[in-house]
Amino acid sequence: MRVTMRSSYQSIITNLNSLNSDLFSINNRISSGKEMSKLSDDPVSLALALGLRTTVVEIKQYQENLGFGDDVIAASEEALQQIKELTIRAKTLALQAINASQTPDTRASIASEAVNLFEQSVVLGNTQVNGKYIFGGYRSTGYTTEEPEPFIVDKRDGYLVSGGTPTIMNSTLTATVTNNAIAAGALAVNGNVVGVINTAAAVNGLNMTKAANAVTALSAADPAISATVTTLTSSGAVTDDPVNGVSSQFFFYLNGQPVTVVVPDGTSSVTAAVAAINGASDLTGVQAVAGDTTNGGANNTIVFQNLQPGDDSAIIVTDFQVLSAGGAALGFGNFNQVADATHNNGQISIGSSQSFTLTSPLVADDSILAELGLGGGGVGFNDDPGDGILGYGYSLAAGDLLVNGYATSAAVDDGISEVYGDSSAAAKAAVINAQSKDTGVSATVTPAVLGAFDKVEAGTGPGFLTGTVSNGAIAAGDLEINTFPLSAIAPGAVTNGLNTGKAYNVREVVNQFAAATGVTGRLTTLSAGGVAAGGTLTTVSFDLNGVPISFSTSTDPALDALSAIQTASNLTGVTAVLGNGNNGGAIGSVVLQNAVTGDESDIVITGFNSGVGSASTGLGNINQVVDATHNTGEISLSSATTIDLTSPNNLTNDFILDELGLGGGEAGTMIVGDMPNDGKLSFGSTPVLLNRGDLVINGVDIFDAATMIRGLDPDNQVINAINDKTALTGVTATRTGTGALMLSAIDGRNLHVQTSAMGESVTHLNGGSPPLPQDRVYSGYIQLFSDRRFTLEAPPTAGGYESGLASFGLAGGATNAGEPTDVAGDGRIDVVTIGRLDDYVRYAGDRLGDFEIKVGSRSTLAVGKNGYDAISQTGVFVTLKGFEKALLGQDFKQVTSVNTASAPSQNFAGGSSGLAGLGELVDGNFRITVTDYNFYNPRVLSTTIPVSAEYDSLDSVATKINGIPGIHSYVDDHGALRVEVDDPDRYSMNLQDESGNFLNVMGITPDQLQIQALEQCIADLDNQQIALTRQVSDFGARANRISIQTSIFNSIELGTVESLSEVQDTDIVRAVMDLRAKQTAYEAALSTAAQVMQLSLVDFL
Repeated sequence: MRVTMRSSYQSIITNLNSLNSDLFSINNRISSGKEMSKLSDDPVSLALALGLRTTVVEIKQYQENLGFGDDVIAASEEALQQIKELTIRAKTLALQAINASQTPDTRASIASEAVNLFEQSVVLGNTQVNGKYIFGGYRSTGYTTEEPEPFIVDKRDGYLVSGGTPTIMNSTLTATVTNNAIAAGALAVNGNVVGVINTAAAVNGLNMTKAANAVTALSAADPAISATVTTLTSSGAVTDDPVNGVSSQFFFYLNGQPVTVVVPDGTSSVTAAVAAINGASDLTGVQAVAGDTTNGGANNTIVFQNLQPGDDSAIIVTDFQVLSAGGAALGFGNFNQVADATHNNGQISIGSSQSFTLTSPLVADDSILAELGLGGGGVGFNDDPGDGILGYGYSLAAGDLLVNGYATSAAVDDGISEVYGDSSAAAKAAVINAQSKDTGVSATVTPAVLGAFDKVEAGTGPGFLTGTVSNGAIAAGDLEINTFPLSAIAPGAVTNGLNTGKAYNVREVVNQFAAATGVTGRLTTLSAGGVAAGGTLTTVSFDLNGVPISFSTSTDPALDALSAIQTASNLTGVTAVLGNGNNGGAIGSVVLQNAVTGDESDIVITGFNSGVGSASTGLGNINQVVDATHNTGEISLSSATTIDLTSPNNLTNDFILDELGLGGGEAGTMIVGDMPNDGKLSFGSTPVLLNRGDLVINGVDIFDAATMIRGLDPDNQVINAINDKTALTGVTATRTGTGALMLSAIDGRNLHVQTSAMGESVTHLNGGSPPLPQDRVYSGYIQLFSDRRFTLEAPPTAGGYESGLASFGLAGGATNAGEPTDVAGDGRIDVVTIGRLDDYVRYAGDRLGDFEIKVGSRSTLAVGKNGYDAISQTGVFVTLKGFEKALLGQDFKQVTSVNTASAPSQNFAGGSSGLAGLGELVDGNFRITVTDYNFYNPRVLSTTIPVSAEYDSLDSVATKINGIPGIHSYVDDHGALRVEVDDPDRYSMNLQDESGNFLNVMGITPDQLQIQALEQCIADLDNQQIALTRQVSDFGARANRISIQTSIFNSIELGTVESLSEVQDTDIVRAVMDLRAKQTAYEAALSTAAQVMQLSLVDFL
């Protein structure tokens, strides 16, 4: 087929255009250096190139990150190294400061540099790189005015709120009942239905039967409840003294204490008796009022009532006598009245080992509670009126409190408190801490502390004024006590050689005048068994004053009994001797007597078992009271003031005093300065006897037996008795220089203190004026802490009570919570305030994460370290600040005496303690000041500790110090006295001599305090240098990781760039060769086209 010229022409043009385009493309590739200029050039290669370009950009960013990370690591290393150098400088200064040539003034001058070291360390902790805090963790930026940088001086770490100390509570809830019956099921206690509470006619205005029935019903409904009434009894009709020129006088013992009632001629007997009885209330625990038909007694009667609410013990009158018959009558004689349905004050007292709740299941108001005198609100814990519910005890019910939105569980018994164990600080702290992983809030407890309301109060003499009486008569007026003449004293019966009858008569006469003289006569209880007899082997067992005694015997049962009884004497208060016919017992008998002269306590043997053998001790069950035949034949005189004895009719001899066993002058009485044959004797005030029941702490009787307490307790009898029971009570005691007791719980348990009238008069632990029997519960307080802000919520009750907050002592608004924005009654506390704490360094950065850089789409590399781990945890700030304080002589954490005692339990005065320098010891006080930094302002407790060479040993001083909250003390194995704070992060202390020089003798001088603190600083600085070296090394390892990662990215970058170059960059050699080839092809195409055109023209022509 013939090809037309047009077709040939078009073919040539197309071929030439294609070659021309190829030449253009090749020229473009050569000039641009790129294989592709548009997507259509090579879509596949271009996509690959774009991906490789992105990779290169990312790699460069990672390389920049690594460069920044390297800067952070270098800056961190440098900062830590500089902080380490600061510690090295501090150690150098510390070594200089402990030199013996240094003085407080020169050390204070060194402190100015120590301040700079501390400040520089904080500045280094706030180092920045490119505007980012390298020790801020994830919070490298974003600081505020309140928290301007990671490390902030004089601010507390985290967020803290301190609960107040719960109000001191009586251990029982007491109320006066009405006289309406309560149906079965109408009342419940702790959810347990209470049976019917019937009533009866009132007794002289008091609903005694209803009260007694309520006690029975409540106790039956819940065994955990302890319900009691208060003993009350009334006399018969009283006769006033007629106008006949003769006064009436009566004498009796009320609960063992002498009472004399003098009714002046023609006056009211009731008035006189009430005044006399109430004058002894602080000793008897009983008060009296005139009956008026509404208070348990008819008109013109005397009503006796126990002072302590809920005290259902017997009111006892013994030895009632009419001393002067002037026509008056008191309407009573001897009686022993216990509480019952017709002898109580119409009140009920409810207590429990746990907090308790009374409810009225059938009605939603307080009408049933009102029948018990408990309605109307405001009676129990956050008690709303009219809701039919009453709770007692500062309990925490389930859901009462929300912490960061989490509802708390109910507090349960702490297992260590004797009463209200679910309301203790320990119980509530346990609830918070059990949920701390969820809430981020933890709780710490500050144990309960009770400072006595007044000093220990007793006479200062070494003992009672005691003599062994003779059996002669003393005529009326022949003996005066404190200028008051006594009536006649008759001789009496002799019991196995002892003038027991005469001693009894002396006691009676002395006590009849006790109200006037202020002097009381006392006997010492004695009880003799039958004659012991040997026999076959037997095992004898019995309880003596509640203490188990057991022994085996055969041939000599009397001596075996004596040995067993003497072994337990410190617990029973009873000693034993072998009867000889002249010591109160028959020959061969076992004679028991109270160990303390003047102790009239009963001697009680119960559960006597003589065993199966025939040997006999002659003992048996007894309950021996002191009387005219059961005493030691001694008279003991006691008084709160001086006792002056005079025989006015015999001023040239001691015949009358000899009848009391108190004649003969100093040689006979052992009273310094007592002159013989002058008919006079003067003796100082006497101690007070405390016995079982006088002081009970956390359910434990502190005094196992009668114990003499004198003065301000210089011989440590009270605090030793308390501290001897610490293992049982969980309570320690000390006594301040003023003589006031201080009790401290060892943990978060409640502190339950019960005092009798006598116990309160001496210890003043529970307060009240005049001193009265008391039964109170004291609690510790709780502090809640979190690293972050937190919220507490307690939905208010209908009456506006914030129960959940109140149980922690946080209700009531900003004053109690310490948060300025808290509004009382809104049921919420936002804990957002950063507390001030002088000299402390707060870490405001992120303490969980570390500063990181991105080194991959999903990979990071930690290049920094949060300042909490890197710096704060090394303790460097604390140590540097402690170094400054040590140089200034402030805020010590511990001290060890330089001088030691080889026998620390021996009294100083004995000279056998082995303590050097004892000859220089001067009695007096030293002061310990403890500062608690968990508060702002910090709480300071300053306590003086008395030291007496006569009564104290190094062990006893350590015990006194140990009773101060926040510190502990002990004598170490080397005989050195050590004093340490309980928590160095929370407490500091200072010690200084005041009126005495005990600390100086022990070598605990201001200089030694500084030296030991500086030595501790040196040790701490060594540890910190090790810790900082470890931190620097850690950053070195991070720098190595940076170097390795940088090398890796450099290699990756090189490979990626090469790959990208292969895809997108022009191969010039090949392109030139392609260009030449195309040029040749183009030239050939032109030549061919010319030839074709020529041939085509020829053909055409």
